[in-house]
Amino acid sequence: QKGTWSQELTEDLGLTGTVDFTGEINDPAPLVARLDVFAQPSRRDPFPLVVLEAMAMARPVVAFDVGGIAEQLGEAGVVVPAEDVDLMAKAVIGLLDDESARRTLGDQAEARVKEHWDVHVLFRPAIRRILADVTAADHGSTR
Repeated sequence: QKGTWSQELTEDLGLTGTVDFTGEINDPAPLVARLDVFAQPSRRDPFPLVVLEAMAMARPVVAFDVGGIAEQLGEAGVVVPAEDVDLMAKAVIGLLDDESARRTLGDQAEARVKEHWDVHVLFRPAIRRILADVTAADHGSTR
């Protein structure tokens, strides 16, 4: 991806060596776990799983208010109006400057994702109930 507009901008701003362009990563978890703040600049993703993944790793999240992101984060993250890049930058910088706020939001995010989207707590029992219903109905059928 050498020579993309974003890489050229990074060079123009003197940020070469500070900004990494990773490209597609098979397992982004180790990278996300190293972040102080997770910024989600997507403007079209209706329900980005990466936000839930960052929350599960207790990363504070700053994101544009698009799709279901506000529902995902609730009060456990910072949601800024879509396209307000300046406000997003200020929110990220504010969290980078405030370790206590980062930890608080990270802890809240982790608790929220466990409460609302944890596979083991919510989905596994629901799947068991569905399978039990299907099995019971199947045993009562003449197939």
